[in-house]
Amino acid sequence: MRGPTVRPTLVIVGLNRSGTTAFSHALLNHPEIEVFKDPGKYVYESTGMVDFSHFFQPPLTSMTRVRVIKQSIGQYTPELCTIPVYPMGDERPAFLRKLHHIYLVRHPRQIWQSWQTMTDWLNNTTDEVVTSHWRDIVRDKGIPVGWGSFSLFHLAMSYFKETFEFIRSVAPESTYVLPHEDLMNRVTAQRVMAALCDRLAISYTQDMIDWRIKFGSGEQVRLRDGFKRPLEHPERRYIHRNILASDGLGRQPLKPSLNETAPWPDRAAGKELEDAYRVMLQHSRGSHSLLQGEA
Repeated sequence: MRGPTVRPTLVIVGLNRSGTTAFSHALLNHPEIEVFKDPGKYVYESTGMVDFSHFFQPPLTSMTRVRVIKQSIGQYTPELCTIPVYPMGDERPAFLRKLHHIYLVRHPRQIWQSWQTMTDWLNNTTDEVVTSHWRDIVRDKGIPVGWGSFSLFHLAMSYFKETFEFIRSVAPESTYVLPHEDLMNRVTAQRVMAALCDRLAISYTQDMIDWRIKFGSGEQVRLRDGFKRPLEHPERRYIHRNILASDGLGRQPLKPSLNETAPWPDRAAGKELEDAYRVMLQHSRGSHSLLQGEA
């Protein structure tokens, strides 16, 4: 298996609604970074064909020094909850060790509550563009309107954790866990970005925190967006409403606080997800922390 075309290549993995889009957009604000956002995700959902060409394409611009591949996991079909992130083939471990990996974690209750918010909005909106689009999805896939059942959420979270455990075992020196709250705090976000730039051998720029390029505008030549609908689509604008309103990391509108008393649809499965989150969070503060070694 040949190596990635651009080195270093950073792979960002997280569940939908865990902050992967904001994180990758912050990195796009670095002039030497290019971003592939959810490449091949919706092609895989509809055809079953896995596309890993984003690892091997030539640089998008002559300025590129780092490639970022952002892959979010989850939504309304099993395929979207188990999207393959890395190429298969001979010498796979050697290939994975050539990459940098960040697993972005957020409390599973917050993510599940966000999925439910999306489902509620889809079931109550009167926007004809959205309702027509979902009539096609329901007819094509035979699924209810919404972002997926709790069983699909559990599948996505389990797959995310298992993928992390495998990558950590193969490439421990270049695999990190990043808590969502570290990106929501401006001071911590600066420290994270500075540490990450150091590992990627590029200079830190404050534009990654105070965005020169607002989401949805600007330096699109360094972005390949795999989303099958344009940003102007009303559902997508609702999905990205917080990042669209933001000027940088740590500046997103305040989100609803975590409702720790809300019952899980399945108590045992919910506890399993919270335990998995705590295990990954421990890694984020130990040897898998981007801030390791700081005073």
